[in-house]
Amino acid sequence: MPELNLVSVLRDVWLFSSLPDELLASVADKIEIVNYRLGENVLKKNDLGVGYFIIHKGKVRVVDDTGGGKPVTLAVLNAGEGFGERSLFLDQPVSATIRSAGKTVLLKLSKESFAALTEHSPEIGQKISQAQERQEEFAFLKTQQLISGLSPQQTEQMVSKISRIEKQPDEVVFDEGETPSAIFFVRKGKVKLTKPSAGGRLLGFRREGDVFGEMSLMNDEPCVERASSGDEGCTLMRLTVADFKDVVGDSEAVTQAINDYAYRKLQQRKVMLLEEEDKGSDDADETQKLFKRGRIKEDGLFGGYYPLTIITDPVLSGVACIDMVATYFDKEISSEKLAEQQKLNPNIEDLHSIGRKAESQGLMTRLVTLGSENLDALAVPAVYEDPEYGICLIYNISSKHVLIADPAQGIKRFARDEFVNRWNGDALTLTVAPDFGAVGDNAAGLLKQFLPLMKPHRGLIARIVVITVLVQLAGVLPPFFTQILVDNVLVVGDFDLLVLLLVGLVIATFLVTMADAVKDFLAIHLTRRITATLFTRFFDHILSLPSQVLNKWDTGSLTARFEENETILNTMSNGAMTIAMNSFSVLVYTPILVAMNPRLACITIFFCLCICTITLLSAKKIRRFEQMEFDLGAEQESHMIEVVKGIDTIKALAQEDEFIDRGKAYFARNMNLSYEKERFDQRLEFATELLEALSNILVMGVGAWFVAKGKMTPGQLIAFTSLSAMVTNPIEELAGFYDEWLEFKVALQRINDILSSKREQNDGVAICPPLSGSIKFENVTFSYDPESGVNVLNNVNLEIQAGQKVAFIGRSGCGKSTLVNMVNRILTPTSGRVLIDGIDISKLDLVSLRQQIGVVEQSPFVFSGTVRENITIVNPSTPYEAVVSAATLAGVHDFASNLPMRYDTRIGEGGRALSGGQQQRLIIARAIAGDPKILILDEATSALDNESEKIIQKNLDKVMADRTTLAIAHRLSTIRNADMIVVLENGEVAETGDHEELMKQKGFYHYLVTKSNEG
Repeated sequence: MPELNLVSVLRDVWLFSSLPDELLASVADKIEIVNYRLGENVLKKNDLGVGYFIIHKGKVRVVDDTGGGKPVTLAVLNAGEGFGERSLFLDQPVSATIRSAGKTVLLKLSKESFAALTEHSPEIGQKISQAQERQEEFAFLKTQQLISGLSPQQTEQMVSKISRIEKQPDEVVFDEGETPSAIFFVRKGKVKLTKPSAGGRLLGFRREGDVFGEMSLMNDEPCVERASSGDEGCTLMRLTVADFKDVVGDSEAVTQAINDYAYRKLQQRKVMLLEEEDKGSDDADETQKLFKRGRIKEDGLFGGYYPLTIITDPVLSGVACIDMVATYFDKEISSEKLAEQQKLNPNIEDLHSIGRKAESQGLMTRLVTLGSENLDALAVPAVYEDPEYGICLIYNISSKHVLIADPAQGIKRFARDEFVNRWNGDALTLTVAPDFGAVGDNAAGLLKQFLPLMKPHRGLIARIVVITVLVQLAGVLPPFFTQILVDNVLVVGDFDLLVLLLVGLVIATFLVTMADAVKDFLAIHLTRRITATLFTRFFDHILSLPSQVLNKWDTGSLTARFEENETILNTMSNGAMTIAMNSFSVLVYTPILVAMNPRLACITIFFCLCICTITLLSAKKIRRFEQMEFDLGAEQESHMIEVVKGIDTIKALAQEDEFIDRGKAYFARNMNLSYEKERFDQRLEFATELLEALSNILVMGVGAWFVAKGKMTPGQLIAFTSLSAMVTNPIEELAGFYDEWLEFKVALQRINDILSSKREQNDGVAICPPLSGSIKFENVTFSYDPESGVNVLNNVNLEIQAGQKVAFIGRSGCGKSTLVNMVNRILTPTSGRVLIDGIDISKLDLVSLRQQIGVVEQSPFVFSGTVRENITIVNPSTPYEAVVSAATLAGVHDFASNLPMRYDTRIGEGGRALSGGQQQRLIIARAIAGDPKILILDEATSALDNESEKIIQKNLDKVMADRTTLAIAHRLSTIRNADMIVVLENGEVAETGDHEELMKQKGFYHYLVTKSNEG
């Protein structure tokens, strides 16, 4: 190859372009021409470089062939381009394999010759270093999420426009109030953002890989913060706004990413500038300084305001979310108390623990698992666990974005797809529970209780209202179409107008029908969501009532009251819709009637008032019928439940006829009442229909007279008649709704009997730690009615060591069960306290406490299901081996092994397939299946036959081993071996000690033993 041509080739290579011709000629003398075939490797990844190569003819591929998979082509190099210089200059292994893409001719400069050249010409090394920096900057920019939508060519262009800046420690990059001109990427170190106008308030830091100055891309407003380098200085990449926009151009993806990023950062700055509420003096309680509260407005004209609670301690994330939800629903809660308790017991928060805390403050929660495709079905606000930010609160879900509140950083807005990718599908929905018991039957108070339930669905309600208004307005079209049809088509004979009217009427009817269908669908959707809340609220309240409160009602009364929820819901949802629609109809159509013909309008209004008067006068009697129907229905249902439960006893006593007669009596009374009510309704309906018919006749008669006199056209009369029905019918429905309102108030009074009862106190939110079982009663006094002054227990002091077997004995009514039931907080002391392992149990979460205490009731209750399900009801995931172990100890295994499906045999409602003794043994197995450290035996063997009792007694020592056992018994034979016997008399501890000690004292215990001939 001629030397001159080779020098010309070298001169076109970027690395050698600045070298003089004499030096290029010297390099050309050292060039070796190398030929490669298709697929041959020139350089192998991770090998040391062997030279610098220039492509003279053909092309090569830069390949990543690691990982054993299919090679990935990273780039293609063509004639005139070079490679291999970086590994030679930096003395590093080759970073990628270079492979020939066909017949290729390469010019090779050996490793030694290249080293000599770079030593002679330092500018070559500088070019390589600069290229290396550009490559690193290119790679750095490709990692930036904001500009990830740029093409490689756009990124290369951006690299060429970026300038690198080195900043000394605490050096200002830009100041508050300056006009922004550039966006910055932090390459090394960190940047501090402060607000001088707010006393130098620290807004945050930007670290390596972060972006700041992004607001310069959004508008020309002055900078709202000062940016300065950190304590050790920083390296920044600066890109002017003009250059950025020139490179990005019309890229929608990049523009949207920048808008979202700027929005999030702006919200965070707003959050950081929120003033703390109630800071108080320097010696104020520390819990008052745990939160910063404020609210943030979502962008847009219709953007809502969302409460925001910022924390400084990550352990309070769950409490902060509860605080935001409570503020959102305008509900007062003890956030500071929750925070204090959480800091005392800093357990890792999850959705379950947050739910318990929220419910302790009167909120309703529901843990749901939804797929990403069901995101719109999630009721907000809802708490979820974010993989990056931890516990967060979802405020709003739209078609494009999801708005969340991060208690540590503030409001964040994610693109919907981005949120779905980071969400695992679990969430805890929270809403305020309507407290009907607090308002009685006051209408304003009732509405106030329902408003929080409606708040999360305000968008849905707004759509329903808009559609309803449009449908009602469209309702005026058919009467006027009819008027035009009669007056201008039938009379005049304008059939072109007929076609136009019919087409318009068909289109209007279709649109109204579709809108009405959409409205009904939305209303059903809304009702479904609120129904779940109401039923859950009532059911939850029943289960949270103390036992002694629930015992005031029989089963039939409770179930009947449960059904009243539907009455309340229908009245508040459908009734509210009925009132709104009918009132709107009356307000719109009545003025039209008056405008069309005032005299006919007066006739219509007069008869409407007559119908309303009759309805209102009959309301009192209707209400009395409703009350009688409810009471009789509850009695009849209680009778049926009693018959089903006691069928064996009824048959044993041969009392079938007696109970049949009672059932017939209930049925007859119910039929007579229904007959009287139907007769009254029929008379009322007759009177209403008669008045309506008279109204129509009078309107038609007077209207016909007006038509005959030429004061109305036939079409106007027909239109007036149609419109009058559109006024009369809504007024009738409004009057009829008064009956529903009275029924609603009756239903509310029935439910209030339960909802106004106080729940079990569960103020303690600390999770109960694993118990060892020591128990202490300190000055415990208890009365079922403190105002009466009659105490069941009086100033009881008693200490029980962990693992002790303690037997309680005394006459019936002396307070044995009352005292023991305080250990698991079935009852709460009127005064004094109960401690377990030195912890006041009133400070512990009720559920976690009871899960560690096994209880065997005096009257066994077995749930429907299988034997295994009954044993594992506390923990369904209990291993089969543990089930068999507990069953063996309790004597269940003996009979369960002989059942058709062994432990998976269904035992019927209430365990009716088992004998009484078998049921009792099953209860004992259930009590010990969870391996509780405290075991309560309330007359555990009283219902057993001798054989069953022997089985239990034989294994009782094993059952009670390593457990604190509290046994209540009348049979002295079951308590002789107790470590301590506690004798109660008149609500006080009369004696304590073991059997031998108490017998020697010859006290009350000695008297009981002697009297029962056991001793």
